[in-house]
Amino acid sequence: YLDQLAQTAHAAAGDGMKVIVTLYGTPKWASDQTLWHYVPPGYTPGVYHSIYPPAADHLVDFQGLATKLATTFGSDVLGYECRNEPNAWFSLYPQRTSSDADFGVRRYAAMLTAFSKGIRAGNPDALVIAGSTAPTGMNNDLGTSPKRFATELKSLVSSSVFDAYSHHPYTVGGTSNIAPEAQPRYPKYTVSLGNISTLLKIFPSKPFYITEYGYYTEYRIAMGIYVSQVTQAKYLPRAYKYAARFPQIKALIWFPYHDAGPAHPPADNGGVYSGLLTTTGAFKL
Repeated sequence: YLDQLAQTAHAAAGDGMKVIVTLYGTPKWASDQTLWHYVPPGYTPGVYHSIYPPAADHLVDFQGLATKLATTFGSDVLGYECRNEPNAWFSLYPQRTSSDADFGVRRYAAMLTAFSKGIRAGNPDALVIAGSTAPTGMNNDLGTSPKRFATELKSLVSSSVFDAYSHHPYTVGGTSNIAPEAQPRYPKYTVSLGNISTLLKIFPSKPFYITEYGYYTEYRIAMGIYVSQVTQAKYLPRAYKYAARFPQIKALIWFPYHDAGPAHPPADNGGVYSGLLTTTGAFKL
């Protein structure tokens, strides 16, 4: 499996692309079983789910995995993201416990520290990328706001632990003006592209990578909004133009290139519809 991924990374690098690798989920054997009694809505209680973080005594294994990846991929990879959207329940759960209102970010800080040691042991030239945060969170057991997550992380780890920070500033439901440069309706809990500067200021010396961004052209309840293909086509250059205002932002990655899921999904479908191509492979407008 790793050899196949290494071949893909090598081919991409050979075509002039810069590759970022993201780690996601926790295997059962490494999962913190003391957390299995915390159950998100709709999940089965008392059993393993990949959203639970690694147990503290398995962080050394997480570090070893990072070393293995960085050694295997070598110079073909620009950087490595430690988890995907760790401020959201569907990536790291719970975000808080009965005794710790910042449990999620604390465990993430420990993961990031181990991850950083591992990546640097395997390839000291690769970027260690922290964050990869989801655009919103209500500071409860299901989600932590991007600003709170970043602020707490800054207090928990040394600046030398990571090289760059990443964020996914999607426009979320409930916002009246959904243009890329517009402010979100609830800036206390949300960091969209329009108020990305509030996050940049928390880490003023760090480069930022927007590793996911886009507008859905099919409704999905998890996003809360969608636009026509024509509007998506108008918003794309506006987003890149706005992001270019900030020297800290080194890349904005429109995600994904190709839609994934049924052509006409139900509202609760888990597909992704912000691509530039439809599920059939046709270019959108």
